[in-house]
Amino acid sequence: MRERAGGRPGGRRLRRRRSTGIPSFRSRSTTRSRSATGPACACPPRRSGELAARGGLDGATYTWGEEPQHVGALKANTWQGDFPWRNTGANGWVGTSPVGDFPPNGFGLLDMAGNVWEWTSTRWTDRHEAAPTASSSSCGCSPAAAPGSDDRVAKGGSHLCAPEYCLRYRPAARTRQTPDSATTHMGFRVARSQRVSAAT
Repeated sequence: MRERAGGRPGGRRLRRRRSTGIPSFRSRSTTRSRSATGPACACPPRRSGELAARGGLDGATYTWGEEPQHVGALKANTWQGDFPWRNTGANGWVGTSPVGDFPPNGFGLLDMAGNVWEWTSTRWTDRHEAAPTASSSSCGCSPAAAPGSDDRVAKGGSHLCAPEYCLRYRPAARTRQTPDSATTHMGFRVARSQRVSAAT
């Protein structure tokens, strides 16, 4: 059971948590093995993940719009307090929070900002492409890999993101991770391709 802020056990029923501590190469093999019995699933490319995180709010600063995270009700699990000395806990949680403790975005997706960084299938490049929009004709394909590198892009920020240190829980933000990175604030989300039938 996760401890609530102040070190007291939470009295809440255990709920689903994001998988963490899984390196990129392991997340790719996990999604391949799980998709063998069903529809194809994989870590999404950066551009698709960013479009999903925006929840229909093209160009918005945050997944929930323009209001800063610390104004009004908390909108994501990010660092609360003086970084890195004191974390008062977001919504009562210090560290990761159960899935669904914070409101969904405009597409109904949970934890698209904060909580844990998410692996993408995109290889890291120093150049950050323009943000995708709902009207983009791009297929979301990955940019060319840096020569000799298998480093990946991670998106979404984590419970360790603090406004005085970084704002990487914004949809436009990204970070570089080596494929063997396995920490308690790294996880992954899988996406499934779905065929859309033409209307008759």
